[in-house]
Amino acid sequence: MTRNDAGRETHDTARGGDRQRTPAEGEQSLGTTVVGVVASEAVVLASDRRASLGTTVSSKSVEKLVPVGDGAALAFTGSVSGAQDLAATLQSERTLYETRRDTRMSVAALASLTGTEMREQPRGVRHLLGGTDAEGPQLYSFDRGGAALAHPFAADGSGAGTAYGVLEAGFEPELAVDDARSLAAAAVRAATERDLASGNGLCLATIDAGPVEIETFPGYGPADEWQAAPASH
Repeated sequence: MTRNDAGRETHDTARGGDRQRTPAEGEQSLGTTVVGVVASEAVVLASDRRASLGTTVSSKSVEKLVPVGDGAALAFTGSVSGAQDLAATLQSERTLYETRRDTRMSVAALASLTGTEMREQPRGVRHLLGGTDAEGPQLYSFDRGGAALAHPFAADGSGAGTAYGVLEAGFEPELAVDDARSLAAAAVRAATERDLASGNGLCLATIDAGPVEIETFPGYGPADEWQAAPASH
C-alpha cells in the first residue's frame, strides 16, 4: 500500500485495470464536446449542453462543468451518473484533505486524486480538470489508466477532433482571459457544426483561485468575439 500525492492510501495494484464502464442500457450519455484553455491568469473550461439516450436527444440543458471546491472544476464526457458520482467523491475527499491539513489542496494533488479514483473505480467518464493555485493556472486530461497529463489546451468527447482544429489555430501562450473564453467557445461551436452528439448551446467556466461560477448560453456567446489569426504565407 502506498500514499499518493493527495495523501490518500492506495493499493499498488489498482482495482479495475484499464476497464472502462460503458453506459448501461437506458442511461444518459454525454456524446459531447468539452475543451479547456490555459490563459494568463485563469483556466477556461467549455462544453456543449446536449445529452443523449441512444439515438435520442434526452436533454438540451445538461451542465457538463462541475466545480470541485474553489479554484478547480471538471468538464465531463460519458455517463451522466458516473460524472456526478466522481465529482461528489472528489469534493468530499478534497474537503477532508483540507480540513485535516489546514491547507488548500494543490491542483496537481487534485489531479493525482482524480487519476487514483479513475483507476480504482472506472465510471464510464472521461474528463478535463482545470484549476488555479499558487503555481498558476493548470489543465489536465487523463488517460484510461488514470495518468494525469498537463496541457496548455485540450479537448475531449465525440466532437474533440473538430475542436482541436480551432484550438491549434488560435492558441497562443499567455492568452488574455477574454481571448481564451472566446477561443474555447469557438472550439465548441465548431464541433457542434459537425458532431451530432454535441449542441444546444454552451457552458463556460473561467477558473481563477476563487469560487467557480458556471455560465450558460443558449447560443455560443463569446464565440462571436473570436477572430482566428490570419494564416501566414
